[in-house]
Amino acid sequence: MTATGGTPENSERPSGRPAGQPAGKRAAVLRLGRIAGVPVEVDSGFLFVAVLLSTPYWLAGRPATMALGVAFVALLGISVLVHELAHSKVAGFFQIPSQAIRLNAFGGVAHLKAMPKTPWKTVAILLAGPLGNLLLYGLFEALQGLTTRETPPLLRAFLEVGSWINLSLGLFNLLPAFPLDGGRSAYVLLAPLMGNRASGLIIALCGLALVAALVVFSFNYGLWLIVIALILAQPNLAVLKNAWRHTA
Repeated sequence: MTATGGTPENSERPSGRPAGQPAGKRAAVLRLGRIAGVPVEVDSGFLFVAVLLSTPYWLAGRPATMALGVAFVALLGISVLVHELAHSKVAGFFQIPSQAIRLNAFGGVAHLKAMPKTPWKTVAILLAGPLGNLLLYGLFEALQGLTTRETPPLLRAFLEVGSWINLSLGLFNLLPAFPLDGGRSAYVLLAPLMGNRASGLIIALCGLALVAALVVFSFNYGLWLIVIALILAQPNLAVLKNAWRHTA
């Protein structure tokens, strides 16, 4: 979940996009119209990953848990959309228009017309996404605090799922790995000090360490972590391969 930017091997001021991060691949796209003035699209990759992550709800086979599976997909879409809108709105504060938002297999991307040349502005745009999720987490927690014993269990479960999704998205995106906002922010801050290649290499190695940790945790917490690990592995391996090619 991120905003578009440049590449570490670029000699220009870094904007945080890792080398080798894949350009958008062709996928079936559903256009939702404009939200807050920004065109919004959902591609088949997002729907596939969302349904896959909600598999435990479907496998339970009970109407209530299957309803939560539908709610999970909807809440994930809303949470990612809030994340990308936060990127777009902070970019708009810096007079940078957002051309579109697309929810995809990586979560989502806000296509901005450009990224700022000033590092702190770039970091502000990148970190706005996780902050938006953490604020939404606080809202869900506040709503949970208003529930009573008479509150329908399904509604309480809905609020718990929304809270968990946004806390997870907010904290996870702050981690130092590509293409996460935390990794790209770290790259923007480190590149002027260490150089584009070294900074990209350090963050990519952190990203691959995170991938390994997710694989290990998947044995105890579910194979859905493997899905996230696979999504993270590709861009970090691409940055590592690019750094190796330029040093060989």
